[in-house]
Amino acid sequence: MLRAAVTLARGAGVVSRLSRRGGGTSLPGKLLLRLQPHAIRQLGGRLERGSVVVSATNGKTTTARMIATVLSEAGIESVHNRAGANMPGGVATALVEHARGGRIDGSRLGLFEVDEAWMGEVTLELSPRTVVLGNLFRDQLDRYGELEKLADGWADLVASLPETTFVLNADDPLVADLGRDAEGRQRARIVYFGVEDRSPAARARVRREALPPLRRGLQLCRGLPRSSRRLPLCDVRE
Repeated sequence: MLRAAVTLARGAGVVSRLSRRGGGTSLPGKLLLRLQPHAIRQLGGRLERGSVVVSATNGKTTTARMIATVLSEAGIESVHNRAGANMPGGVATALVEHARGGRIDGSRLGLFEVDEAWMGEVTLELSPRTVVLGNLFRDQLDRYGELEKLADGWADLVASLPETTFVLNADDPLVADLGRDAEGRQRARIVYFGVEDRSPAARARVRREALPPLRRGLQLCRGLPRSSRRLPLCDVRE
């Protein structure tokens, strides 16, 4: 059933693009989810490297593209909703584009930008290895309501995925607070990034968690040909 649904969804995407009516970034995924409501879970679960989910009110597209560039330079191919369609249909479309029937190349890593209001539905389907949460701003209240409603939804998500690593922006109080309760759980894994929190505990976290991967990234940059040093990270100086 999944194989047939993927084939139909891929065909719908081709027709949509050829007709120049748009919809190629989300229509195939919407059709797939209509036919197979748990297709994101079924296809995403076949990615041997797992998935990374990125969300924020502002900056999620840029952050996801930076991660995609780093992965590409490291030789890791990703299933990425690069066009910015970040609701369930867009995530499903990205998976459809890399699926052949009901199969998907397991050596790829899923990298999905997800709208902040759809995090619960999409992330619980994917069960990602890593979730990056950037910021929450009061935006589009006609769609989402008060900011605290989104923050409560994210808090429930952190509580629901104890084996997922959550990378939280320490400079946004609403996002940073998501990790406080989670840190006490046995299997929780919380990592912070940010420079404005200057408390001793924050500085210790930066030394322990942020500096080692940064140094490894800088070493990668130094090993690249000068013409290839286009990553934003390569402009960082220790």
